[in-house]
Amino acid sequence: MNDRRDDPLRHVTPLLDRWRGADARLWELTSSHAALRIVLTRPDKAGCLVVSIAPERIEAPRDWFDADIGIEQHDGALHVVDDRAAVRIIGEGVEVAEYPTKPWE
Repeated sequence: MNDRRDDPLRHVTPLLDRWRGADARLWELTSSHAALRIVLTRPDKAGCLVVSIAPERIEAPRDWFDADIGIEQHDGALHVVDDRAAVRIIGEGVEVAEYPTKPWE
């Protein structure tokens, strides 16, 4: 039996589901702290969802629409994926958070 209480990613699924179909953009990449932020927005909705990861490999367009982002675990690494948009970002330390305003507001 699979005990979901031990799944460190279980809390992000409802957030990602709420933002399915949003516009996505690779927003910020920093090398000194090894962080990539992906921002999901909707034109008719205030706020945004930010997915952060310490990337080791990035395969993604800068922007894509109708996002369907998921987070998977493979061989000890975390993968941020959106198969329809050919997105695969491999790394560690994924965090997902909703914000009441967009980063540029």
